[in-house]
Amino acid sequence: MMMGRHRSWLVLLTLIAALELSASLNHLPATRAIVQARRQRPMSRQRRSAMQMCELLGMSCARPTDCCFSLAGFTARGGRTGRHDAGWGLAFYEGRGLRTFLDVQPACSSPIAELLKSYPIKTLTMLSHIRLATKGAVCLENVHPFSRELWGVMWSFCHNGDMMMMMDDANTQEPGSFNCVGDTDSELFFTTLLTHLKRKYPGEPPPLDELFATVQTFAKAACERDEGAICNFLLSAGEGSLFAFSWPGARPGSKCWNGLHYTIREPPFTVAHLTDVDLTIDFAAVTTPDDRVAVIATCPLTDNEKWTTFERGELILFHRGEAFSSEEEIREAIAQPCSTLAVSHLQTQVQMAWADVGDWQEECKISYNSSMI
Repeated sequence: MMMGRHRSWLVLLTLIAALELSASLNHLPATRAIVQARRQRPMSRQRRSAMQMCELLGMSCARPTDCCFSLAGFTARGGRTGRHDAGWGLAFYEGRGLRTFLDVQPACSSPIAELLKSYPIKTLTMLSHIRLATKGAVCLENVHPFSRELWGVMWSFCHNGDMMMMMDDANTQEPGSFNCVGDTDSELFFTTLLTHLKRKYPGEPPPLDELFATVQTFAKAACERDEGAICNFLLSAGEGSLFAFSWPGARPGSKCWNGLHYTIREPPFTVAHLTDVDLTIDFAAVTTPDDRVAVIATCPLTDNEKWTTFERGELILFHRGEAFSSEEEIREAIAQPCSTLAVSHLQTQVQMAWADVGDWQEECKISYNSSMI
């Protein structure tokens, strides 16, 4: 019996030796193969959630511009170079209209992502999100960007971070507020912010500099009351205006720092190379002197451009590719007749929307009177 066991061990050792010999002949040590297999094994959702968070991408452009280049690198992080595989979404404006694409599939393998990377849809404002689910199920209603109408303008929003206090307040929303469809702290933050704006300015939107201050005050107050808050978001109030806020941080025990960065591409344009995909573009060959594009991302998308890191509690308004980081800067720009902010873009959209509603009501009234005759 003992002899049989020894023979079994001998056979096993012989097989192991043969495997190691085969691996060495292929210039790949068996131990290295095992280590690689372990590294490629998918992490559990709980473990990877503790390491990373969702990622954001935004663009603000002086002239209608496509996002194909940046999207190629960003979507690779959605399941290929990154572990953000719980869905993804993208929203961009066409005039006062908002076109939104949402998918529960990982961005790296999403047919919708493939379409958008190859179809050069041009816009002034775009925001996108790849999700690493930490709160809420993996389902379409929890995929960012979220959107709502306020003052006759479509708002859109995407976020990464942890806002535990917001979830504690989920059952205290008053009637008449903006309500959530899904069950994420991100959507709750968005709807709570819009409710605050609607109650503070019930009739019409405030001047842009005042709106800037109100959004920043709300966001900072929400973060300061939550000791473990991590809050980075993109918020668009219609075509042309994109707010970006950062309250960076890392989850306990994690070395993954979550913040925001931005770069502005303007003349003289140079060559850019993506970090997640071996793709290079010479912007000088595909732009005009009137082009200017601000790109905002959780982590820099390129390895040869200058990216600026957001400060803690900093809110920046990106308007047609320009960055405004204070009320004073916005007021100074509004005072300049040639500035793109000379007339509040948001207020202009609201006036146009209300004018259209008035025209529509008048048309309905005429049609109704005609039918009575």
